[in-house]
Amino acid sequence: MELPDGDLAAKKLIGYRGIARVPLHALKFGHRIVLDKHRDLSHKNVTRLERIYEQVGCSRLQEENVIDALVEDDDLVAALSLHGMSLDDMRSLQWPQDAPALHLENVQCLSGMHRIEAARRFLNENDKWWIVRLFSYDTPKPVLVRIIESYSNEQKPSDGEIFRKIRLYHRENDQEAQKGWWSRLEKSKPKDLRQLFRRPLLAAGFDALIDMPGLWAKLQLGALHRLLVLKCDEEMTLYLDYIAKAWKRILRCGDTTLPFSAVDAVTVQSLELLAPKHSNIDKSLVIDLMERGEIFPSQRDHGIRKALVENICNFPGVIPSLWSFFETLKYLEPLCEALRQLLGEQMKRTIRSSLTGLFFAPSKNMVQLNETEDVEIKVGLSQQDAMMVAYTELWAFCSRHFDGLTASTPRKETGGPKPHVKGPNPVAWQHLAKFAISRGFQITHAQALVAKAEQYHSQLALDYLPVRSDESLETREPILQLPHLSLDRRSGRPFERDFTEEKKIMFFSQLYSGPPCKDLNLRLLRRDLFSCIFVSIELQATDFGPPITTPVLTQDVMDVDIPPEPPNPDAQHTELRLRYATLQQEHQKFSTQHQTLVSKSEMQHERINHLENENAETKGLLERSTAEQQQLNDAYYRVMQEHEDCQKVKEQLQDLAYQWKAQLEENIELNSTCNNLRRELKKALENRTPDNPLLEVEEVQAPVAVEATTMSDMEYSEEEPISDDLTLHTWIAGSDDRNKYEIFLAFAVTEEFELQGYGFDISQSIEEAIPQIIDSLRQAETTFGSDQYHAITVLGMHLINKEPAFIFECLEANRTIFIGRNSVLAAFVPALTDEASFLQPHHSVVTTEKVATQALKEESTRQGKRKRGEATGEITAKRRCAAGAKVALSTPSTRAKKRKPLGILKSKKARSSEWAFAGTTTSTASE
Repeated sequence: MELPDGDLAAKKLIGYRGIARVPLHALKFGHRIVLDKHRDLSHKNVTRLERIYEQVGCSRLQEENVIDALVEDDDLVAALSLHGMSLDDMRSLQWPQDAPALHLENVQCLSGMHRIEAARRFLNENDKWWIVRLFSYDTPKPVLVRIIESYSNEQKPSDGEIFRKIRLYHRENDQEAQKGWWSRLEKSKPKDLRQLFRRPLLAAGFDALIDMPGLWAKLQLGALHRLLVLKCDEEMTLYLDYIAKAWKRILRCGDTTLPFSAVDAVTVQSLELLAPKHSNIDKSLVIDLMERGEIFPSQRDHGIRKALVENICNFPGVIPSLWSFFETLKYLEPLCEALRQLLGEQMKRTIRSSLTGLFFAPSKNMVQLNETEDVEIKVGLSQQDAMMVAYTELWAFCSRHFDGLTASTPRKETGGPKPHVKGPNPVAWQHLAKFAISRGFQITHAQALVAKAEQYHSQLALDYLPVRSDESLETREPILQLPHLSLDRRSGRPFERDFTEEKKIMFFSQLYSGPPCKDLNLRLLRRDLFSCIFVSIELQATDFGPPITTPVLTQDVMDVDIPPEPPNPDAQHTELRLRYATLQQEHQKFSTQHQTLVSKSEMQHERINHLENENAETKGLLERSTAEQQQLNDAYYRVMQEHEDCQKVKEQLQDLAYQWKAQLEENIELNSTCNNLRRELKKALENRTPDNPLLEVEEVQAPVAVEATTMSDMEYSEEEPISDDLTLHTWIAGSDDRNKYEIFLAFAVTEEFELQGYGFDISQSIEEAIPQIIDSLRQAETTFGSDQYHAITVLGMHLINKEPAFIFECLEANRTIFIGRNSVLAAFVPALTDEASFLQPHHSVVTTEKVATQALKEESTRQGKRKRGEATGEITAKRRCAAGAKVALSTPSTRAKKRKPLGILKSKKARSSEWAFAGTTTSTASE
């Protein structure tokens, strides 16, 4: 159930909370009423708005862009408390510029869906907010529905809004924004609007109103063609100026003038054409509208609203607007047509400027009292005032007789018959021509019409003067009592009944003298209009002389008594026959033309059908072409993706090629080294003889399984004295000095797979270590011969390069290096037993080839891991797996010392044999 307008405004005012700046993420459109009443989101419209934002901006602070929304009172109070504000403080805010920025999270919008969605896309992340008019959830549903429905046409701005924006940005010299608004106009509207702007007076009149947005809501640009052809620019400019003055007068509250933006569309629509000073009905309506808050809703101050009511009720005339301006043009249109036709070829620029140039003031300033009587204005008038009085009388004459001067008719009364067309009537034109000449206008066309008066005398007497005489008798009453005009009868062309009354009152003496109107009737409406756009003068009854009968009309009345000549029947019959023959010929001609046109029409229809078929085919081709184009675009996208993938694969293959090349060079080098070793082995095998075998190793028992922990600290054995003599010692894994490296010269291998010889301690500083390594190598050459010794690591890696620097690098990785003959070193490495099984099938032996091959593999692995910084840990792990025992470093001494491991568990057999062979050696092969 809908609420009455009064209750609706009151409920809306109670639910109103104020305006606020709200972040976009808090604006929702999920309220049930919105989902039921609001249209679906149109992405096309959002895109259109986004394009407009890019051209002219969002204009978020404009009153017309504020949207309505609902908010919980508790949330609002909490947000306001952060600003030190109350609900009453917020209600008092009037302008969007004053709206506080509130941190709200759930605001249910009632309007602006497309504007907010476009703003989300357009605005920067740190600038996403909108001005919202907030209402409580307690607001009745009918109020909410009315708010939602009031925004149902937000997709397309009105003609008036487009017109206003174009002039607004013209004033600001913003060319880009003007282009955006020009683009919204359709059909012939841009052309008509540009023609209007070429008239500076009219353009300036409209520009004076652009700051009052409410005046433009009902403007229709389709009516501009009526304005452009009237040629009454001065009158239109005066009316536009009258609109601006009227609303400025209403907004002036004491010493303060309210901003023009306070004039909203609802206020203008409610007040236009009201005359509360002269009509008690209108006055009561204004007071009621103000009390209900329907007019000037942005003004909350009680004092201001009271002042506004007083201004409106004291306004001296009818409140104008742009809509009433265009309605006035409808009234002036037939009057302008008659005056332009009267001027004929003497028409220049505008009607007023043309008649001003043709005016010659008569000796007496006479004005009409009624159709048959004139009165003289006794007060002195200037040339300009006299011209304006005569000019105004011409317009008043045309307003009384526009139905006879033109083909226009008054408006049809509701339920009545449509008025029939009376003009243009030559008798009325004769009367207008004589009247214009009598008022001092020397118009060539009027003078020509008067010269032809003889042929119209009879018709003038029979058709026009009797009626006019009756009207004259009625108009002798001093003041006619006219009925109150309802709102729908106050604008546009007069209704038929009002036009009858207008014929009696549209005389200068009644428009510009007499007592003021006490009611809003036709006399007040016309008096207000003529005072606005023509001469503004106030005359008293004493300013006029006595009535004088019009001499021209007396002559017309005399013509009524002249009997017309009797018609000649034969001449009439002959004339009728000739006329009939002419009409028959014309009928035959028209029939032939009709057949031709029918044939052409059929051909055109066939052509249209053919074009429609071609259009349908073209449309189908276009759709298929569009689909194929989309497929090509998709294929192109896939090809580009595959091309990028191929480029990546190509780069990967290039990297692999570089890696393969580097690996190939390394493999070639390793293969060369292996071939050299094979040649050396082959040469050694070839040199072997039965009496002097290449390798002669002692037969040893298979090593007893040993349980070992990690490398333990080694300590010197205090049971043996250290001697300066180079006596042989057994090398046992483990050392108590981790700050030294060791080079061990091996002479023999025991049955327990222990090396016997003596060791040299090497410093961990390369500067001290190099001389020590050179001394060790020199000792090896002295002991074994320059070409008869080899070097291996504790892991069994064979060292071909015996440069001191390289030996130091190996010591850094292995801590101990063994130097000795091949037979001794090969027997010490148990991992190479299988390779030499053909020599000793029942014992564990190793060969030099296996040692070399294993050494190459270990060297490659060790170098790779050393580059990754993980050599030491990995070498230690391999040492456990390959040797089965821990390697210890010897202390710096010229004699090899016997050391025993601490914390290493051995079998009983291993412990018993540890010292059994300390000073002895097994049989060794000498070279």
